[in-house]
Amino acid sequence: MRKFTAGLVAVPVLLGLPAPGTAQAAPAAPAPAAAASGWTAVDLGVAGTATAVNDRGVVVGSGTLPGGTGVHGFRWSAGRLTDLGADVEPQDVNDRGEIVGTRWVGDAVHGFLRTGGAFVDLGPDFLPTAINDRGDVVGNSGYDQPVRTARLRTSTGEFVTLKGLQHASDVNQHRQVLGGDSVWRDGRVSRIVTPAVLHALYPEQLTNDQEHVTGGSLNDAGRIVATYQPMPMPVCDPTRLPFAVSKAGVRDLGIGEGDATAVDVDAAGRVLVNRVQCQFSVQEVHLWHQGVAERITDRGTAEDVNDRQVVVGSTGSPYSSERHAVLWHRS
Repeated sequence: MRKFTAGLVAVPVLLGLPAPGTAQAAPAAPAPAAAASGWTAVDLGVAGTATAVNDRGVVVGSGTLPGGTGVHGFRWSAGRLTDLGADVEPQDVNDRGEIVGTRWVGDAVHGFLRTGGAFVDLGPDFLPTAINDRGDVVGNSGYDQPVRTARLRTSTGEFVTLKGLQHASDVNQHRQVLGGDSVWRDGRVSRIVTPAVLHALYPEQLTNDQEHVTGGSLNDAGRIVATYQPMPMPVCDPTRLPFAVSKAGVRDLGIGEGDATAVDVDAAGRVLVNRVQCQFSVQEVHLWHQGVAERITDRGTAEDVNDRQVVVGSTGSPYSSERHAVLWHRS
């Protein structure tokens, strides 16, 4: 389960990409990826980013594949790289190996579900962001729609409009759906935190409303990680403050100064956090647990963590042509 990832622009390299759906051995890493002590970085051989990893170690993402050009989706497992096709951007993968994301069909972006090795087209009005292990998918209407609508596609193929949510970013096994500052479940929407709680948590900030609380992820126990951004936002070094919400209350994660964003949370409550400074002079990835933030790298951006503490993302600036899809694991 994970947050939505924005589309990427990949850098063309050499021609001659294998046909979509074929597996190939990932090449040796072009350069060692950065990892802090106690962690090992594995370059996946793709000039792009890894967006999700399941508990079986299957990684999905998109970028320029070895020997290829343009943006292709990929699936990586145990060192084997599979091309999912041109203009395919996977967003999530569950433990059954089902993949959801977006791809171009003609001149429009469509959502897809890839199951059993085949693509199921979900049309232009449902762009998936996450899938749980039951096969429930959440997503949003196309960007060209005048009003954004969040929807749930159940494992049986039924579509449910998530009234009260304008965006859906994650779904757990209990069909709790996280979107922005709210959670939907069984037709009811509730705020994840109140302005009064935020003001008590961050008394030095101007906390007027919840417009700038962004949910990152939620786990099956209902623990939520999110980020609060006070306004107005400066052009450089905005303040973003990650926090966690559980039955025990709301807790600030207290990760350094500057711009920190809560990305994902695993079954044990470990929180994945990205921290950057202006012009990406600092790009740290932290794994927070029980009050301790462990640094994984200072040269990357994380997208997802599984329950075995495997983290995926990319090295290099998000706007750099040198970005590479990377997996980090404990040494």
